[in-house]
Amino acid sequence: MSLIALMENKCVGVVLIFENDLQPRSELTPWLAGLYVDAEYYKRRGWTLLEETIDEYGQDTSVFYMEL
Repeated sequence: MSLIALMENKCVGVVLIFENDLQPRSELTPWLAGLYVDAEYYKRRGWTLLEETIDEYGQDTSVFYMEL
């Protein structure tokens, strides 16, 4: 799953979440596999938008923590 943060119709950040990213350690799930926030928008709430979206995803899917 890819979650994208948009501000002013511009992609300012993205996070990738995988069910399982490491076969030998299948108990580590879900896996936050990638995170990017544009430096220009980091202080302008770009990270907060992604954090809120990750929290909403967790509530919708009953996920209480993610592996990093």
